[in-house]
Amino acid sequence: MIYLNSPSTDLVIDWNGEALEKMTNLKTLIIENVSFSKGLKYLPSSLRVFKWNGCSSESLSSIICCKRFEDMKVLTLDDCQYLTHIPNVSGLPNLEKFSFEKCKNLIAIHDSIGNLNKLEILNAYECIKLENFPPLWLPSLKELEFSYCKRLKSFPELLCKMTNTKEIGMCITSTRELPFSFQNLRLSLFACEMLRFPKHNDKMYSIMFSNVEALHLNPYYLPYECLQIVLKSCVNVKYLNLSLGNFKILPECLNECHLMRTLILNLNKHLEEIRGFPPNLKYLNAYGCKSLSSSSRRMFLSQQLHEAGFTTFSFPNGTEVIRIPDWFEHQSRGQSISFWFCKKIPSITSIIILPDDEYNFRFNLFVNGYECTFPEFKFRTPHFSGHTYLFDMNLEENIQGCKIFHGINFESEMDKALLKNEWIYVELKLQSRIWMPENVLKMLRSTEMGIHVCKEKNNTNEDVIFTNPYSRKRKLDEYLNASLFQFHPTMKKHRFVEVGVSETEILQQQHLALVSGMRNLVLTETKEKEHHG
Repeated sequence: MIYLNSPSTDLVIDWNGEALEKMTNLKTLIIENVSFSKGLKYLPSSLRVFKWNGCSSESLSSIICCKRFEDMKVLTLDDCQYLTHIPNVSGLPNLEKFSFEKCKNLIAIHDSIGNLNKLEILNAYECIKLENFPPLWLPSLKELEFSYCKRLKSFPELLCKMTNTKEIGMCITSTRELPFSFQNLRLSLFACEMLRFPKHNDKMYSIMFSNVEALHLNPYYLPYECLQIVLKSCVNVKYLNLSLGNFKILPECLNECHLMRTLILNLNKHLEEIRGFPPNLKYLNAYGCKSLSSSSRRMFLSQQLHEAGFTTFSFPNGTEVIRIPDWFEHQSRGQSISFWFCKKIPSITSIIILPDDEYNFRFNLFVNGYECTFPEFKFRTPHFSGHTYLFDMNLEENIQGCKIFHGINFESEMDKALLKNEWIYVELKLQSRIWMPENVLKMLRSTEMGIHVCKEKNNTNEDVIFTNPYSRKRKLDEYLNASLFQFHPTMKKHRFVEVGVSETEILQQQHLALVSGMRNLVLTETKEKEHHG
């Protein structure tokens, strides 16, 4: 391996250009920030990796065009300001990665680049003068990058099925229309502005881009009609990012996107109505969509969407007061919520409605007092105030992470508790990243939290409880709840309620009626202990 690099860009190495001729076993050659008195005239055919920042068209042509490099896998020509043409590269039949990003004077590419059938990565990022790209026969291609090729007028013609392609970057290009052969791709499209899908038989949507798995569009430049066409065409899309959009309605055709798992709508400030919603969506981020209607926000709270677990939704609270749905069995107001479980780790869906304030927060999870903090990528954004977060607690995954982080003590404690069917305590806390004044803490205490036990994955309700099983008071609580239910069936669940004056008077009367019953329960328990003592 030879690596040449100089801290000074003014350094010029005096040589005749033939110094590498006898290095027949050289595998890797990297040249960065180095100039030569004469161009490179010879490269050993044994090279597998060749990287040269500062290469000129004349030098590249002289060393590449006249020789075969059967072993070369990687060719990197990034930041070559004197590179205006990519020459014939047919002598590199086994090349797997070819990168010439930020070659800002590159204007032409030889057609042979489209016949490198072993090529997996082709990177032309920010070649700002490049206007055209040759047709591609690249069955092994996985990544294709055209972003910031501002003059690139058309997407290259695809001459074969390219089923391995996962990602294409086309951010900030002049490409307006995709060729009919675009259907040969299985890909992701990221940040394609002002992009139109091709017409065929006078119907744009007649081509079904069934291989497209991910779309990252800039809908600010995308008319609503085109958005509908794109979604109808890409029926199997799994990931859709429409952040910073300028439209008011999300189309009904989203109902047909059965494979979509991720929908990003961040900062769509004008978005009001969601007419269609992917039925199997797992991740929704609608940060800053403050114009969303109350009916759209209620759609996000549907139990049917979350009952299977593994969902993560975040969206603004809106101007109307948002309430936790009744299907959350346990609800509380404050900075924490907790429960106990035994026998096996349950699947828990949580909801947190943060009050509107300028502070951001984090969610911390504790299991038997051990911290199992949620990873920051849980929502891929900070936890902003004035938003609702509804998410699967991923309790089993977090407990496994705790075992690794906290070591043998936590692991043995958990294993023992599960084996003996002992109760395990879980607490979800809301905390600030910075110090907060008292008035903000007071507002934080108005945070609403809820917990739902996903029935599809858990055995019985008795395996998850919301009062301390080791406290004598729990027996009184159970008795009180059962008795209150006789008077108020709607209070069966563990819910917080806003109590008015009339309700308070009713509860006071009920309380007097129950005091004697509770007193008898305590006396009975005391006598039993004395008898057994």
